[in-house]
This record gives sequence, structure tokens and C-alpha cells, in this order.
Amino acid sequence: TAQQRFGIHTFTYKQRRPFSAARLNKLFEAWPLPEENKKTFTLQDLDGSAGGDAAATPADHLASALKPVLRSKGFCWIDSDPLKMHEWAHAGRTLSVQA
Repeated sequence: TAQQRFGIHTFTYKQRRPFSAARLNKLFEAWPLPEENKKTFTLQDLDGSAGGDAAATPADHLASALKPVLRSKGFCWIDSDPLKMHEWAHAGRTLSVQA
């Protein structure tokens, strides 16, 4: 198995609770991409109502949060529009959240 050969582990996160729009936006800002790529996509592109949160987690912690994760995908909800389902796709340095 992949776990035995490469040390790869899997788990399933199941939670209907919406993600915080402010925290998710901070994750996008801290994501390790060139600055010009960060300007092409923000959480406001999804729903236009995300705001900043001064008490959020520091950027260096956010940037390393998904470092050990090779791939993640699924569906998520955002607190600014909790009835709209979004598709989450992440592989390596690529991260996409689309309505």
C-alpha cells in the first residue's frame, strides 16, 4: 500500500460547518505563490462579501498549515454565504475554491 511504501496517510474531514471567510482569505494571502498570481484570485471573487479579521492566525502559520498535505479535495461552505456549496481542490502549491 502507499502507506507502507511511502508513509502516505489518508483521512476524511466531514463537517457541514462553514469555513470563516476572513480566515480563508488570510490563507489565500499567505499561500506560497508569486505576488502577481495572488492578485488574480481572492475570496471576494467568490461572493463579494469577505472582510478582514485583525485577530486571525499569523501568516507564517497559515502558509505552513497545508505543507504536509499532498492533495485535498471536496466541498466546503463559507460563512458569508453558508447555503452555497464551493468546490475545494488542492494539490501541491495549487489551491482552488470555486462556487
